[in-house]
Amino acid sequence: MKTLMIYLVMLLISTLKTSNNNNNNLVETTCKNTPNYNLCIKTLLSDERSTSSDITTLALIVVDAIKVKANQALEIISTLLSSNPPEAWRVPLKECAFSYKVILTVSLPEAIEALTKGNPKFAEDGMVGCFGVSQDCEENFKRSISPLTGLNTAVHELSGVGRAIIRNLL
Repeated sequence: MKTLMIYLVMLLISTLKTSNNNNNNLVETTCKNTPNYNLCIKTLLSDERSTSSDITTLALIVVDAIKVKANQALEIISTLLSSNPPEAWRVPLKECAFSYKVILTVSLPEAIEALTKGNPKFAEDGMVGCFGVSQDCEENFKRSISPLTGLNTAVHELSGVGRAIIRNLL
């Protein structure tokens, strides 16, 4: 009986290791098909959902990462606008605030709904929207140095990764 119990425990451990390796292989294989392998790996492995997931879940993890960055951008914009920013920043900050609200209220909800309903084409459209909006925000500061460069770049790159992952579902 004791031998049987040991055998079952070993079998369970082996199965869990194989399952975990398969999911790590999915993450690695998926990330190899993105424009930024390192960002993809870092983003997916930082979320525990990636250990037992499918490609749709991997895409949702990236969407969630974009949401975090977009919220951070809005917080910084709000802080800057309320702290008497340089004149050259006022209009670009307001335009960026609008753009990031679009990401949070249109592009990301569109991507989430599309992924959860099995319609990856519309999810891809949501990623394209995020990609363009972050680039537009950065370009709004053409006459001065953007205080949002880091977040714009993060959203831009994550959107590219998200789009590449979603394209695996098409």
